[in-house]
Amino acid sequence: MDKKELIALADKLSEVKVESHDMFMSAFHLAFPAPSQIWEDEEREEWTADYEKWHQLGWTFANFLDASAYLNAAMLLVPEGWEWQADTLKIGAERDKHAWFRLHRPDYGEQFEAEAATPALALCAAAIRAIASQEGE
Repeated sequence: MDKKELIALADKLSEVKVESHDMFMSAFHLAFPAPSQIWEDEEREEWTADYEKWHQLGWTFANFLDASAYLNAAMLLVPEGWEWQADTLKIGAERDKHAWFRLHRPDYGEQFEAEAATPALALCAAAIRAIASQEGE
C-alpha cells in the first residue's frame, strides 16, 4: 500500500460530488491489499484463512456498493478500534461540501477529518487518511 496513493485518493474523495462504485473499490483495494498467498497447498483446494477473511470483507463491501449503501461500505474502511464523529455542514448554494467526519483513536491522540459532498465520501476520505497514517506501524 502506497501512502501517497492513499492521500491522493482521500483528497479526490473530498472533491467529487457523487459516490462512484469504482472509486470506492479503489479505496477498498488500497486499504486492504489482497494477501500474497491465496491457496493453503499446491492442490489449490482450500484458501488460506487470511485470503478467506479478505475475500469475505471484499464481498460484503461490494454488496454494499451494489445496493448503493455507500455509507455502510465506508464504515468497513474505518480502522479497527477507531471512533468517529459526524456532522452536517451549512447547506447552501455557496457550499459544495455538506458532510463532515472525524476519525480518532480512543485516546484522541490521532485525528483525521474530511469534508465532502456526502457523508459516505467524507467518511471514506477520513478513513483512508487514517489508514495512510498507519503505514509503517
